[in-house]
Amino acid sequence: PYDITSASNVGSLDLTAVVTGSLGAVTLSSDGLKMFLCTSNNDIHEYELGSSYTLSGATLIQTVDVSALSVSTQNPVGIAFAYSGNILLVAGDDNEIVVEFNLPTAYSLTGIAFSGNTYDATGQTDDLVGMDTNNDMTKLFVDKRTGTETIFEYDISC
Repeated sequence: PYDITSASNVGSLDLTAVVTGSLGAVTLSSDGLKMFLCTSNNDIHEYELGSSYTLSGATLIQTVDVSALSVSTQNPVGIAFAYSGNILLVAGDDNEIVVEFNLPTAYSLTGIAFSGNTYDATGQTDDLVGMDTNNDMTKLFVDKRTGTETIFEYDISC
């Protein structure tokens, strides 16, 4: 049903005025109206999109320095939301730790707060490059690139 070979570029978003570090990861809200970018300078940028899953009309809503909320969050390279949008996980490359944040409003960084929960992946990786979860956040997937290219799967209890 889907053929990636037929993909055509329909837009782009110039981030040079906003992103001062390297772009680490991007994720979208479940309705496609919000986009979140993490950067190597510890920022997460929240954008509102003009229409679902379309970059045209994208507007920067806010930027949050997640290292100011949790010292465990350094050089974010992965971000993922719980399906509800009220929990945000951020994976840091500098210390191989996944940090959980609570969001009072789904898919909004306003009022973001460190939950106190972290997962230290240093036992498995010294070069964390990405992270994702399943929809109900009962699984966590972390990948590394140094040495043996590996993806680790973890069970998360509710």
